[in-house]
Amino acid sequence: MFNFEEEIKKLPKNPGIYIMKNDKGEIIYVGKAKNLSNRVRSYFRSSTNHSEKVKAMVKNIAEFEYIIVDNEVEALILESNLIKRYVPKYNIVLRDDKSYPYIKVTTNEKYPRILKTRLLRKDGAKYFGQYPNAASVNIAIDIINRELKLRDCNLNIEKVKGKIRPCLNYFIGKCIAPCRAEVTEEEYAELVDRAMRILQNKDKSLLEKYKSKLDEAVKNLEFEKAAEYLNVVNAFNDIHKEQKITSPDAINRDVLAYAEGISDVILELFIIRDGKIVERNYYLFENEKKTEIKDIFKAFISQHYSANIDMPNEIISEIDFPDREEMIEALSKIANHKVDIHVPQRGEKRALVLMAKKNAIDMVEKHADRYIRKKALKDMAMQRFKDLLWLEDVPNRLECYDISNTMGQNSVASMVVYENGDMQRNEYRRFRIKTIVGPDDYGSLREVLERRFMRSMKDKEGSFAALPDIILIDGGLGQASSAQMVLDNLGIEIPVVGLKKDDHHRTDSLAYMGEIIKLDKSSELFKILTRIQDEAHRFAITYHRSLREKNINQSILDEIVGIGPKKKKILYEAFDDIDAIRRASLEKLESVKGISKTNAKDIYEFFRKDT
Repeated sequence: MFNFEEEIKKLPKNPGIYIMKNDKGEIIYVGKAKNLSNRVRSYFRSSTNHSEKVKAMVKNIAEFEYIIVDNEVEALILESNLIKRYVPKYNIVLRDDKSYPYIKVTTNEKYPRILKTRLLRKDGAKYFGQYPNAASVNIAIDIINRELKLRDCNLNIEKVKGKIRPCLNYFIGKCIAPCRAEVTEEEYAELVDRAMRILQNKDKSLLEKYKSKLDEAVKNLEFEKAAEYLNVVNAFNDIHKEQKITSPDAINRDVLAYAEGISDVILELFIIRDGKIVERNYYLFENEKKTEIKDIFKAFISQHYSANIDMPNEIISEIDFPDREEMIEALSKIANHKVDIHVPQRGEKRALVLMAKKNAIDMVEKHADRYIRKKALKDMAMQRFKDLLWLEDVPNRLECYDISNTMGQNSVASMVVYENGDMQRNEYRRFRIKTIVGPDDYGSLREVLERRFMRSMKDKEGSFAALPDIILIDGGLGQASSAQMVLDNLGIEIPVVGLKKDDHHRTDSLAYMGEIIKLDKSSELFKILTRIQDEAHRFAITYHRSLREKNINQSILDEIVGIGPKKKKILYEAFDDIDAIRRASLEKLESVKGISKTNAKDIYEFFRKDT
């Protein structure tokens, strides 16, 4: 049980973000704080000053977590990243989905420009940021361009150099005008290099210049000028604030650090995707035998990345370990792309390691006991599961299967794994249904189980080698019985349990051996099984949607003139599948909003041109 009073006492006074979760472990709110202790405490004090929304949220908080960062800028950016990833119920999510801007230096051009952008592309340009204050970005770009006289036009300089009259910016002294062919590429490159050093805070001359102008204006009582210069100074101070939460190189990387307790070790894993920290996981290892840390790192990396589920391009490790080069080779083969393992000693990557380590130390100092208690609760839940099903041994590995389709189209299945008290995402698997036509969940389930367990019987060391202690099926007695028949036919003795839902589509009982077993909805076992079932559904439906989107993007409709991606999507939403579109009357096609009469006629005639 989460002890709010005790956990609140442990909150640090550092800046960071806090994550509120409900009793199902779902993230319901993400917030930032310059002082985590003060901010999180405020939710649990007298609620008289809270809004109705906050009061409703507080009632649903079952536990909270936090991530420590180094400054408020990092907190702001991390908060934004996590809100966009998880879309928590009580956060406001902006509909325009604007991200914080970057400063882009177009070094992929011969005469680079400095621009503001919200899109990070692998286009050969240099990116700086992100920056929470877009106004500061605008001011900084304007001042750098003005002082260094860099171009801000989008002309193809190579084509027009020396052939056109320069624009007004040249005549008013705001641009050196490479289009006149009076400045060499090397001279212009020196200016761009200085601009990048200014952005990196390696060249402080421009900032010092405007500080001097500010002091002079104040001394002369020129307050309007002083306000203008102050805005410039503040803008440069804003963009020079260091943050490690986003990386302009947009590389997928994992950051791994550790902290040691008396008899346990916490591994802290920061997950960075597209250059942004999007998730934080921690792993508690009992270490009474005093295994060397380097061996723990090696074992963790080997086991965690043994399947290519979400393999990063880089693993940044605090500790070097034996056979690192061999591990790089093995992981690269699994991923089908180069996977580097770095052990940085300095620079930005080392800063990421230190941030992860700070969180690991905080975890082991303040919260290890909580996670030990949590593990004990999970162990007790599995003991209860054993008793309910009359099993000989306490189950450890659970596999849950779910089917997803739309009117029988793009049928897929998911397999998620719960083992050692937590979800094992690296062992998730997904299946595309091959032999079943139409909305047949029973048949789809039988196909998937046959494929999964036939694989395990043929390949004793492959990715399907590990067998579950219990198979969980999304469904009632019918689905459980159908799955059990498959195992019986294969001669495999594994209990099959259906997760039966109530009228409100929430899990409320187990379907096992022809009987319905009610679950205590306040129990830890109920919470675990619900989480597993929800995860299987999420994984299945995500795959289903991706296939459906792929079919929308690649279909026979591409052959029809005037039908692009937008209209294909409209048609699939109106008719579900290509056969329904093929059978539709002209009148039905014309009635679809977004499809013109000409489009409708072309579609109708296309499918009847050979009849």
